[in-house]
Amino acid sequence: MQATRAFGAFVVLCTLGGCGGAIDPSPGNPGHAPDPPAPPASPTLTVLASGAGAPVYIAVRSGQLYWTANQLDSDTGHVMTMPTTGGTPVTLATSVSAGHLALDAHDVYFTQQVDRIGIPGQQAPIMAVPLEGGSTRIVAASPWAFGLAVDQSELFYAGAVDGASSALQTALVHMPVGGGAPCPVVSSVFLGDIAVGSTGVFWADISGVLHRWARDGSGTTDLASASPSSGEYFGIGMGGIAVGAADVYWGVAGALMATPVDGGATTTLASMPHTWIADLAIDENDVYWTAIPDDLSEGRGAVMKVPRAGGAVTTLASGLSFPFGIAVDATGVYVTDSVDDTVERISPK
Repeated sequence: MQATRAFGAFVVLCTLGGCGGAIDPSPGNPGHAPDPPAPPASPTLTVLASGAGAPVYIAVRSGQLYWTANQLDSDTGHVMTMPTTGGTPVTLATSVSAGHLALDAHDVYFTQQVDRIGIPGQQAPIMAVPLEGGSTRIVAASPWAFGLAVDQSELFYAGAVDGASSALQTALVHMPVGGGAPCPVVSSVFLGDIAVGSTGVFWADISGVLHRWARDGSGTTDLASASPSSGEYFGIGMGGIAVGAADVYWGVAGALMATPVDGGATTTLASMPHTWIADLAIDENDVYWTAIPDDLSEGRGAVMKVPRAGGAVTTLASGLSFPFGIAVDATGVYVTDSVDDTVERISPK
């Protein structure tokens, strides 16, 4: 379908003058008031890749984009890459139903077969392929696998609980990035997206509880709770999650939340009734997310941001068909649209 795109605008109102005083001449404009500053540029959406095959999650590193995509009609998934400035997308790996992905300094890690949840005989291995391309390898196997996060030493994912017959019985699993046995550490009710910080691993389950598993071995803490999610797989309704030095940012049904990493009062950064946060990302100042109407109707999706400290919510793009994955770097915000089969950049951010 043809989606109408509209973008948020910024308006700067400048008042010059004083109470009974004179305006000093500008050195560059003698005898006249200084020129008012130029208003900030409005965000512009640029399609970087089209026909991208139902792209899902996206990540960015060192000027390069990486995303997973699924040709649902042909039952084929891909891991793709291209420069953030545009160009020809390159296929790094071909699999079945590629889903979540995570990057470290060397590899792209991704889950596959996430649409075969609980079907006997099917496996959903965690796969890896070098950032620059090369041989794809199996890192770990599980009857199902969802969220994925990685740091310099360990890989974390949501995998099946041994002996469980339901995809709702899920374990947080970790393993060394260099290889080794997967180690389940805690069982939860359907983990979705996972974020890893210096002190712990964070996730919100479909019961609406935000959890932290401490990396020092002290156990799991329930940090906050919110309205239960009505979402299903891929993290829809789970809301995405990202962690900074002080706070963890997480989406719930109709809201974006911020909770201190060590526990404390939770702040609602944005309230969006009848809307899901599909995915979110942070930079040093702001939280960015993709918003989808809860009836999944096309053409009503948006990309939004809010300061991490709280404040006004800005709509960067609206009228999108089905914005899903999101990533951000110093120059732009990158979004996948799973209905339009596009990867898009919004700049300035």
